[in-house]
Amino acid sequence: MEPNQHLHIHVEQDSGAHSHTSADALPWADAARETIRRAGHSKGAARDALIEIMSQRDCAMSVPDMEQALGERPVGRASVYRALELLHGLHLITRVDIGDGVARYERAQLDDDDHHHHMVCDRCGVLIAFDDPELEAAIHKLSDRLGFEATEHEVTLRGACPDCRN
Repeated sequence: MEPNQHLHIHVEQDSGAHSHTSADALPWADAARETIRRAGHSKGAARDALIEIMSQRDCAMSVPDMEQALGERPVGRASVYRALELLHGLHLITRVDIGDGVARYERAQLDDDDHHHHMVCDRCGVLIAFDDPELEAAIHKLSDRLGFEATEHEVTLRGACPDCRN
């Protein structure tokens, strides 16, 4: 097998705007709104704006990233945290800990196609999302061999990105 033949990578700048929308973004946003409605919560402008922003990102965002993406929309930090608490409580988002003390959140996976892991550059802080079918197969094989039923997992690799290595 050629190197990186099955490795899919996309880069998320830690505080930059990101306009790429993945194919699963609309279903996630619709599922999030429906889950919130079924849980008995009324519609909220701040929450809806946050759902829209998170649906447009393929990887984790910090609260400052979210505030930057909200731009001129009048959404206070307390509203962002309340929305995150609700979305997390309803299992619509997951918290990503990359070891730097900054909480980041991303859409919860709707299916295995959404699942990815992270690489973090210790020099510039860039967050690189990747998925690798061979890694997933190895994790499942290890779980089976040890008789462990893994319900979720995350892998974070730390080091130097290609730009910082040069």
